[in-house]
Amino acid sequence: MTCSASCGEAFTSSLMAKVQAVLGGLIAITGVAMVVAGIVVVAIDCSMEKNWVLLVWGVVTLIMYGLVSLAGISRLRAIRGQASLNPCLEGLQHIASSDGGHAWWFAKEIVEAYTDTTGCRETPDTIALVLMSVRLGLCVIYGLIILFIALRACCKK
Repeated sequence: MTCSASCGEAFTSSLMAKVQAVLGGLIAITGVAMVVAGIVVVAIDCSMEKNWVLLVWGVVTLIMYGLVSLAGISRLRAIRGQASLNPCLEGLQHIASSDGGHAWWFAKEIVEAYTDTTGCRETPDTIALVLMSVRLGLCVIYGLIILFIALRACCKK
């Protein structure tokens, strides 16, 4: 078996689909928490200048990583022979590749709100900062695991 063949098998294996489904799902759940917290921050109308940032980022996260998780589940079902692979989900999951293009802006706004606000330090700013940290941490873990799987498969001797 050549290196390129083993690399291809790694990305169609059930391990990759499980990682995609589980970690994509965890990040999507973080998006749900961000949406709920964003609604609360908008409702209490604290002194944050852009109090809608957490809500919008939560919706974007939920959509992007929900599609990643659903594509992983679809791939697992196809590997097990329970259903055919859903080409629509396989294509839409790549929307998550745009995550780095906007995540920096949302993170910047949350960090600026945390450092600039003095009146509401305990509630909305801290909640937004914690949820941002959890989301970005899960994205890093997701990326590192995918990288490890790819290196392990492609660098076997």
